[in-house]
Amino acid sequence: MFFINEDTGFTISSTGSIFKTSDGGSSWVQKYDVDSLGYYSLTFESICFLSVNIGFVAGYGFKTDTEFPYSNIPFGIILKTVNGGETWIKTNNTINWQNEIDYGEQLSDTASYFYSVCFVDEMQAYICGSTSANNALILETTNGGDNWNLLVDIYNSNPEASFLIDMSFYDSEHGAAIGSGGSFFQFDGSSWTCLDVGEIGMVEESVEVDFVDPNIYFVQYGEQIFKVVYGVWEEQCTNIESGLTSIDFISPTLGYCTGPPLLRTTDGGVNWEVIDSPLFNLNSVFLVNSNVGYAVGNYGNIVKTENADFVVDVPQQDFQEQFIIKPNPFNNNLSISFPEFVETKIKIFDITGCLVFQTETNKLEVFINLSELNSGIYFLKIESENYTKTKRVIKI
Repeated sequence: MFFINEDTGFTISSTGSIFKTSDGGSSWVQKYDVDSLGYYSLTFESICFLSVNIGFVAGYGFKTDTEFPYSNIPFGIILKTVNGGETWIKTNNTINWQNEIDYGEQLSDTASYFYSVCFVDEMQAYICGSTSANNALILETTNGGDNWNLLVDIYNSNPEASFLIDMSFYDSEHGAAIGSGGSFFQFDGSSWTCLDVGEIGMVEESVEVDFVDPNIYFVQYGEQIFKVVYGVWEEQCTNIESGLTSIDFISPTLGYCTGPPLLRTTDGGVNWEVIDSPLFNLNSVFLVNSNVGYAVGNYGNIVKTENADFVVDVPQQDFQEQFIIKPNPFNNNLSISFPEFVETKIKIFDITGCLVFQTETNKLEVFINLSELNSGIYFLKIESENYTKTKRVIKI
């Protein structure tokens, strides 16, 4: 999620879509869909705007080709807009991979995941992620995103560093990139240094980093929050035992962290309080200023704060999937989860339109074994009293 101002913002989905609001979240318009690229599975992970008109999206997808049909090889994706998010184009051809890395068992030197994009100034920006073998990866642009270069030293000097999920910059001389499994890189304006954070970062959950001062930043590692002051890590007391998902500060003192539950600090992390929210599970938070902020949850639900004291509900939008399918692509088993208890019919058709599977459920989550189906493309149809949706799935 990213807001240019109080009224204009964007949100991205794990199903390859981009949506824009121009009225403070009251309504959303879809500006991009996965079918525009022809990928059979596409996930957007990060969105960032350099100006009112220029913005970037980072993610990854899986694409059918003649050499590796329905393969599970990822391809990092970079999208760019120059007209305020009205249209988006793929710009992967601007990446210089340099061919200086031994990618081991990878079938392509461009096989990669892109998880976060972050601008330092009008010309300099970075994208972090991983190779398909889960090695740390960072791309750099010094001309406003016209070209991106792979920083080969990140891999060559740190072959054990695993994938990087999030990054943050205070200015052109202070930045950090972070990943689960203990990967942590610090930027000093000229180079990236891999730091040993010991057992602090040895988690396999969501992680985020956010600068509030050149020498002070907050790190969310799973259910833990740390305040790092001049390189010294201090764990914050939140009394939370469930996993957290996102952290954002608008000033050195005011910040929010999503979970469950929604947390807020007004004293720079000394104390964290639970904030009432219409939604329990929130995945990402973005603060526009000290009064206005947004947080997004599952199934297209968004909450908004207008006075930094309470959160008011933004009505659920119909742009997001009302059910979640995972994994996709899949081998033999699919999991389908729903936002509420309701009688639902599940039907699967092959590419000829032949019905190959059907069942009914009234549960929040159902598991389906499709081991008898051949590899290929199928269409999964969900039907309830007030809702019908069809989604393409791939068996590999």
